[in-house]
Amino acid sequence: MLDGNILPSHLYCGPYLKSSPKMIFLYFIHALIWVIPCWVSTYCYFVIGIKVYKKLKQMENEATASNENDQLIRIQNQKRNLIIQLVVVFNAFNLAYSPTYITLLLRYITGYIRPPFVDAILILIIEFTRAVDPIITITFQPELNYEFQAIIAKSFAKFKSYIQNLFK
Repeated sequence: MLDGNILPSHLYCGPYLKSSPKMIFLYFIHALIWVIPCWVSTYCYFVIGIKVYKKLKQMENEATASNENDQLIRIQNQKRNLIIQLVVVFNAFNLAYSPTYITLLLRYITGYIRPPFVDAILILIIEFTRAVDPIITITFQPELNYEFQAIIAKSFAKFKSYIQNLFK
């Protein structure tokens, strides 16, 4: 009995259903299930980024008016980091998923079958993108970055103490 349609790489098993107009609609909905969270994440990052950028622009104008060069340099660095973060987020959530969206729709509409190597690479890109999201957040948010470094330092100190006690 066939109850699953295994992709060529054998990494994912999709529904084994005959192609019909109703199924094409369901396949399209399945593709949207992948697309919508990426778009929502990207939208949220950009809305927050735009608000932060406006606030930084206001702070930059105040620093320029009061002739505070050190503050101005810090604000410009924060603006640069914010722009880099938004570019990285857009690339991670949209460009990395684009080949998957396209091949999913092609598969559902025309019956296109991805070669096993391409299938495996696209699935790994999706998993990599999910893993990178927290790293993006920690890297570009100063408060979180500081807390993360503190956690790493404490963990390293505990590990070092454990190793030293182990060999006493």
